[in-house]
Amino acid sequence: MGNNYIIVVISLLFSALFSGSEMAFFTANRLKIALAKNNKSWSAVILSKFVENPSAFIATMLLGNTITLVVYSLAMEPILSHEIFPRIGLGNIPSTSLILFLQTLISTLIVLVFAEFLPKSLFKIQPNVILNFLAIPLYIIYLILFPIVYLVNKMSHIFIVKILKQELPSQDTSITWVDLDKFIREFTQSTGNKHIEQEAHILQAALDFKETKLRECMVPRTELVAVEKNESIPILINKFVETGHSKILVYNSTIDDIIGYVHSFDLFNKPTDLQSIIRKVEYFPETMTADKALKKLTHDKISVAIILDEFGGTSGMVTLEDLIEEIFGEINDEYDSNSVNDRKINEKEYIFSGRAEIDYINNKYNLGLPESDEYETIAGLIIHYYEGIPSNNEQITIEPYCFQILQSTGKRIEKVRMTLKN
Repeated sequence: MGNNYIIVVISLLFSALFSGSEMAFFTANRLKIALAKNNKSWSAVILSKFVENPSAFIATMLLGNTITLVVYSLAMEPILSHEIFPRIGLGNIPSTSLILFLQTLISTLIVLVFAEFLPKSLFKIQPNVILNFLAIPLYIIYLILFPIVYLVNKMSHIFIVKILKQELPSQDTSITWVDLDKFIREFTQSTGNKHIEQEAHILQAALDFKETKLRECMVPRTELVAVEKNESIPILINKFVETGHSKILVYNSTIDDIIGYVHSFDLFNKPTDLQSIIRKVEYFPETMTADKALKKLTHDKISVAIILDEFGGTSGMVTLEDLIEEIFGEINDEYDSNSVNDRKINEKEYIFSGRAEIDYINNKYNLGLPESDEYETIAGLIIHYYEGIPSNNEQITIEPYCFQILQSTGKRIEKVRMTLKN
């Protein structure tokens, strides 16, 4: 009977190994494996073979798990029947079905906890490290079970293709954007070199660029400077002087009908009327991604695009510079006023512009402010939770943050003080 206990423990350990390795294989970063392979790591060479043929690896893990669970069941049955049940007063149960049910229930619970949930949770924490450590043992098991795995795979292929007349899904073993994104995030968090971290952040921004919507990087409608198309040249010149902008939009009748923009350089040609110097703009929806907008603007050699809402009205404006900023960081221009600057007073107190973007603040100060598709800025966050525009000096609590409105116009939030609560 003592041997049965040893067999149960060993079979549970092997089952945990197979279950955890399967989870680690699915969650491992394939880019790390490829980089380690280039460095002539033996474990990475073995793991690369598994990555190139994932179905064989998964089949090996499933087959190994099945065998160990069968052995576990055979060893567990006499332990429960002759050792455990008599000690807890269940040795004289007349019903064979009830005994079988209890044996199955107890055996299954033990397997679920110690051979499924626990190993999968642990192996998922550091999948690449664990796979590197277990690469050689797993490869030995793979070689031992290979004949059976090969036969099972062939039979499955024949059944699916020949009998069911279905095509097998192709095995995509290429490194994905997800692998690269995950690698960069982990690398950025682990390195202490500021220069390398900055380059990693740029690369990370380039990856996120494909998913960034134009509404996240545009100049909002409320901050646009525009003139009517029949405006006189002297008034246009005054507008350039007052705003300090190099580009001013031109609309037909309302700002929802923008027809182009005027560049301050064109005034040196001494135009007789405004319409003769209007430059073309592109029109993009808010939901267009930034990478598509950048390709379109560079292809058409246009530097300004008007962002339209779902009803065709003007939602904002985006320039080539705005799009490039999404990758390389802030580039000061005429639309970047000092009011969007942020300031850290102490470890628990900050001053933010209402226009400050949530992801920028989180990355800079590691605050963990809640993010959502419903808003992009500090003002948007406050309005979303407050369900209105708060007045000056009003305080809004969004646990564990307390926002005090320092400046509000009644239409928008300009500046806030944020305090971290204990």
